[in-house]
Amino acid sequence: MNYDLFCRLWLSIAFGPANRRINQLLDTYHSPQSIFQSFSSGDRLSLSSVELRALENVTQAQIHHLIDSCKQNGIAIYTPDDEEYPNKLYYIDNPPNLLFSYGDLGSVRLNPSIALIGARDADDYALTSAYKIAYELALRGITVISGFARGVDSVAHNATLSANGQTVAVLGSGIMYDYPRNSMYLKKQIGQNGAVLSEYYPPARPARENFKVRNRIVSGLADGIVVIQAGQSSGTLNTVNHALSQGRDIFVLPPHDIFDDSYKGNIGLLRDGAIPVYSANDIINHLAGL
Repeated sequence: MNYDLFCRLWLSIAFGPANRRINQLLDTYHSPQSIFQSFSSGDRLSLSSVELRALENVTQAQIHHLIDSCKQNGIAIYTPDDEEYPNKLYYIDNPPNLLFSYGDLGSVRLNPSIALIGARDADDYALTSAYKIAYELALRGITVISGFARGVDSVAHNATLSANGQTVAVLGSGIMYDYPRNSMYLKKQIGQNGAVLSEYYPPARPARENFKVRNRIVSGLADGIVVIQAGQSSGTLNTVNHALSQGRDIFVLPPHDIFDDSYKGNIGLLRDGAIPVYSANDIINHLAGL
């Protein structure tokens, strides 16, 4: 077994996926192997008694079971030490310690990419616009990233597949958990020419807090994000905040009705200087000028 993978799984099982405590330890000890060796030699690693017990309770059987389960379901596990691990994620807040992937990350990382995000209960204008923009981006060889939720996300993934393009879905649940319901076939389609990614173990159920946590990966993988529809307190704006902190370009679909409350987030972003999108060409031309 890969020693780096073993040590990272040990840390992840003990602390839980996406726990920034892992990266805090890595900042001090520089590698998961050093953490494991120090712990094995009796070093308390400045950990609390609860954290120490969590590490002590991880068994090799748990680690082997997780690896075997992934192999049986065609799921790859990537760590930051793997060549295929996306370079852009090294520079985001709390980089993923592990990425579970259905699909080949090696090909995904080579393309320019745009994230399309927006409301789950999007209106017809938003869904139609999302489809057209994603389709045109895919035809031009741009990878389309989204969060695999209902509404804008699902339309973005499906439009990209219709254009025979490459799309990446970033989940707030495990890859093997059927969420949204009856979505396993779509995951398999995406994995054939893109990737379905998650920090969470393959059978993990979705939890409300997971979706905000995963948003940093959605924006982190992209060269820019397109906001299709966002209300004033939309969760979409959480992804925008991550994107801004990561230095990503923000594109926004102008609302069809400036008095529609479900587009207040769009209007606010446009007032703050976001790039208006009237067609996919606005995005493509901007990327070409970088």
